[in-house]
Amino acid sequence: MNICVISAGSTAYSETFIKAHIEHLKAKHFALESLPVLLDVYYPGAPASAADKARSAFRKLREGFKLNRFVKYLKSNSIDVVLAEYGQSGAKAMNGCIKAGVPLVVHFHGFDAYIEDVIQQFGAKYKELFAYASGIIAVSQAMKQKLIGLGCPENKISVIPCGVSFAPGPEKPAYNSRQVFAAGRFVEKKAPYLTLLAFNKALKHAPGSKLVMAGSGPLLPVVKNMVKSLKLEDSVSLPGSQPHAAIQKYMMESAVFVQHSIIADNGDSEGLPVGVMEAMMLGMPVVSTYHAGIPDVIKSGETGFLCKEGDIDTMADFMTDLLLNPDKGREAGCKASEFAAANLTQDIAIGKLRAVLQKAAGKS
Repeated sequence: MNICVISAGSTAYSETFIKAHIEHLKAKHFALESLPVLLDVYYPGAPASAADKARSAFRKLREGFKLNRFVKYLKSNSIDVVLAEYGQSGAKAMNGCIKAGVPLVVHFHGFDAYIEDVIQQFGAKYKELFAYASGIIAVSQAMKQKLIGLGCPENKISVIPCGVSFAPGPEKPAYNSRQVFAAGRFVEKKAPYLTLLAFNKALKHAPGSKLVMAGSGPLLPVVKNMVKSLKLEDSVSLPGSQPHAAIQKYMMESAVFVQHSIIADNGDSEGLPVGVMEAMMLGMPVVSTYHAGIPDVIKSGETGFLCKEGDIDTMADFMTDLLLNPDKGREAGCKASEFAAANLTQDIAIGKLRAVLQKAAGKS
């Protein structure tokens, strides 16, 4: 089966899940920057002047060349099926796939299904995409329902989390430590400021505890100012973005992994956070929220602990309980690790994805 993975551009190949799909599926990679830009999406309406008409005609000619080049690429490489990473990539690849007679499977990941501006811009194209695509991948049950609401037939959707690339080892996290760890971009949907406020409450009942928040992003200066304002400099560490090995080291040195995911004002939501899955795989008790795909993998009170979005009091209570009762954290962490090993490995995810692609290509 000859598979072609479409991504947003050559730089996007560095995204972990895209690399995993290309490598494990032994797929060819085609960058979206080489595809047409969908003139009817990006250049709506009639040109207002002769100059605009000339520019529009030139753009259409240029995009026609791009489309024909993509079609030629699919045919010359005998591509059996195209896997588009993100909904926008699928919308842009669709016309080429139709022209080449190649089936298309589209993998939605998060913002492409949730951000209001993206939906407004691509909503009409998504409906065409859902009609043509042989399969649609969602990473959570919540995303599946969102895609159904956008017009995707339910029978076309497969729910497949991206999976974790390692299996649990013999070592376990430091359940007896009083360190809480968080990792992720400092953006609205991850609400790092709410994690900090919850920890500040927990600290009053579990004195001497530490919070490490790894990552960077637009809200990092806000969190730094909050740390100073709350006089938490001795209790909170903000090491910035860290390599994957350092993230795992922090996890193994900590008693609790915490992530306070919320729906952002622009509608942006998580898919299924990789950090949550990795923490579970390592045997960490996770404290998080009833958000997006997180409840798909965490049963609160058993494999982790969930609170409502914005509920820092309950999050603080969960953190306090785990910091003061390491045996409880060990029990939840071990159950989480067992669940992750049985359901959330990269091999399992790739196997399910390959099955969808084989069906789309008529090779199942």
